[in-house]
Amino acid sequence: MPELRFLVQATLVALLSSPHRSTTSHSLSLSSSSTTSIERELHRQLRYLDFSCNNFYGAEIPEFIGYLPSLRYLNLSYNRFYGRIPPQIGNLSKLTYLDLKPFGSNNPQFYYLYPGDLQWLSHLSSLKHLDLNHMNLTAVLDWVHEINMLPALRKLYLQYTGLRNRVDFLGQSNLTALETSLQLLHISNASITEIPDWFWVAFSRAEFVDLSDNQIASTLPAILEFMAADTMVLFNNRYTGMVPKFPRNITYMDLSRNSFSGTLPSDFGAPLLQALILYNNSISGTIPSSICPLSKLFVLDLSGNKLTGEVPSCEEDYNQQMHSLQVVNLNTNNLSGEFPRVLRSSMYLAFIDLSYIKFSGDLPVWVGAKQPYLALLRLRHNMFSGQIPVEIGMIQELQFLDLAHNNFSGIMPDSLVNMNAMARISGYSDVLDQVVISRQGPHLYNSVYDLINFVEQVSVLTKGQQLEFSLQIPYMVILDLSCNSITGVIPQGIGALIGLRGLNFSWNSLSGEIPKNIGELKQLESLDLSNNELSGEIPSSMTAITSLSHINLSYNTLSGKIPFGNQLGTFDASSYIGNIGLCGFPLTNSCPAGNGLNPPAHADDGDGLEDISLYLGFVVGFVLGLWVIFCGMLFKRKWRISYFLFVEGLQDKIYVTAVLGWANLKSKLVKT
Repeated sequence: MPELRFLVQATLVALLSSPHRSTTSHSLSLSSSSTTSIERELHRQLRYLDFSCNNFYGAEIPEFIGYLPSLRYLNLSYNRFYGRIPPQIGNLSKLTYLDLKPFGSNNPQFYYLYPGDLQWLSHLSSLKHLDLNHMNLTAVLDWVHEINMLPALRKLYLQYTGLRNRVDFLGQSNLTALETSLQLLHISNASITEIPDWFWVAFSRAEFVDLSDNQIASTLPAILEFMAADTMVLFNNRYTGMVPKFPRNITYMDLSRNSFSGTLPSDFGAPLLQALILYNNSISGTIPSSICPLSKLFVLDLSGNKLTGEVPSCEEDYNQQMHSLQVVNLNTNNLSGEFPRVLRSSMYLAFIDLSYIKFSGDLPVWVGAKQPYLALLRLRHNMFSGQIPVEIGMIQELQFLDLAHNNFSGIMPDSLVNMNAMARISGYSDVLDQVVISRQGPHLYNSVYDLINFVEQVSVLTKGQQLEFSLQIPYMVILDLSCNSITGVIPQGIGALIGLRGLNFSWNSLSGEIPKNIGELKQLESLDLSNNELSGEIPSSMTAITSLSHINLSYNTLSGKIPFGNQLGTFDASSYIGNIGLCGFPLTNSCPAGNGLNPPAHADDGDGLEDISLYLGFVVGFVLGLWVIFCGMLFKRKWRISYFLFVEGLQDKIYVTAVLGWANLKSKLVKT
């Protein structure tokens, strides 16, 4: 490819022609100018070549790249190269870093680069870093054998490569190179369906193993506990069987979205574990007490399983409690008992999802007092009872509160309107962003290895639909107390929660009027106050909520005319049915003449004669009164004089007041 050859030559010439160049410098910069060709220097000195993040518009990688014998570093990633990888790259025996991933799609049929085979790899005996992500390897048969010929290899990236469904058999005796060298193995989304037993032995010393998003149908071996891995990412496969004992040095374990069954291990054997992610499996039995000593654990996600019994209280030894927990997700299990007491010692909790379980009893007051950073509390579909603690409203970071479908009773605490996080105009939670999305942090991210994408998901009933949210969680400002037995009135200060996007108080026993300041909730997208005992008129301020896309005020005792304007004019009658006293659009019954802007649509019994007589009487009375005054002034000279004197006096008074006011203002301006 002449363009790339020219760039290489031009860059090298700039390096060699510089009067300040060091005799030991062998790295090239693309910011230099070009001069004459110097092929000999190019062959002799070039060690570092980085052309990443350019655009060569579907051109092929030129073969001359393979004739730079001193090259140690070659990065041609994100360049839109197309076609076959030149096997001449195998001539670069001193190469330690090779990155050829193209600028391609995640769909193998759109991959730009492909190798005829990988035999040329076996000649790169010094190679430590190999990145073939997003390359089309669907036709490669011998990739394991060729990679095994790289004794110095430390990092291997084969994401989105379309590898053969089955890893071909290779004797363990032939895998000594990989067994002793490889530290990082990243083969996610590579269409693999089967892993042989030798695999776990061959990569037993790898510290980072990512086989996620494949279709591997297998069981995890018992020898897993003897591996050196500190990070294992195996989610979204078809693994079955029981969860084995973990590697002792493991800090991050993600086995979610598989088909694991049976009980959890009585001893996890992983004292350094920081993230345990097992959601969406078929794990049964109880949560073992061996989870208590995991003092470094900050992510615990066992949701979507078949766990039973109570959550261990871990109160026997205070030093063996999960003080570091930040994310707890146990939703959709068959657990029972009271609100887990083990969470009392976790002051850094920011995300608690205990929905769709069978917890009962009162909600403890320490939930508000002991967790100052709590930003999401989701307890829907449980059997909690009693009053909602006043302390809940004191959690300053709480912006997602879902207590729907429980047995809470009593009045709604006024403290709910004091939640600062729901009063933020931005409606964005830095806390949720850090712990649920980007807070893989130093625990889950090692710059030597790779970034792990862990994102919690939350199902939200909003806009009349059940929607799934993940990356949008930090933007979700929700207050849902629906389907309980809460009484009293809606707090008058509800308008202060200007960040709310979803408000649901439906299916309670709330009475009184809808607060007039509810129109301050200008970011509200979903409002449901249906099936209560609310009375009075619908506040006209609600027409100011221009982002509203769902409203349900049905089955209350509301009355008066339905306000019309902006979003309120877009909803149908189903949003208001069950309120006998309501009238006006979109309902069919129009409001009486004195109760709204619209007159009745139907004719009255008098054929309209009464209305005509009324208007005619107004006109006649106005004309007669005006003529009485006009005629009086016309025939009474004294009346005319008095009228004009009054008008002149009023004019003079206004003039004098204006002149004096202007003079005072000028004097003040001069003094200043």
